[in-house]
Amino acid sequence: MLQPQNVMDQQNQLYQSQRPLPETSSNSTAQTGHATGGDWQEEVFQKIKFMKEMYLPELSEMYQKIATKLQQLDSLPQQPKSEQLEKLKMFRTILERLISVLQISKSSISPGLKDKLLLYEKQMVSVINTNRPRKPVSSLHQRTAPTAAPPT
Repeated sequence: MLQPQNVMDQQNQLYQSQRPLPETSSNSTAQTGHATGGDWQEEVFQKIKFMKEMYLPELSEMYQKIATKLQQLDSLPQQPKSEQLEKLKMFRTILERLISVLQISKSSISPGLKDKLLLYEKQMVSVINTNRPRKPVSSLHQRTAPTAAPPT
């Protein structure tokens, strides 16, 4: 379940870039965006709805596993390596952020979120693919090998 360091670094950088900007909710662009219709808001909401159907079940499952693991580690009399614990906590924070994006209400969608939605989706796909079991890849490889070999 632990990720290689480079993936964690990449996700941490992405997480840093995704922090909400305080001026986003009060700037005039957001206000005029609502006044001129909000077609962009509906479009973003539909995209989030699709992403929620695609990614939320796996992200939620990962979150539950991480939360359970952290609870188990906290209950141990001898604490594990702090580096491992910190990586798990950071990963839990990343999952919390991604899940919160998928659960946002339509009225809370800001222009800043619209601009970062693709980054969020890329991170979701990366997190899911990095933490999926490797079995499907090997079973696919085994299926293709016999068909490529000539009969003897």
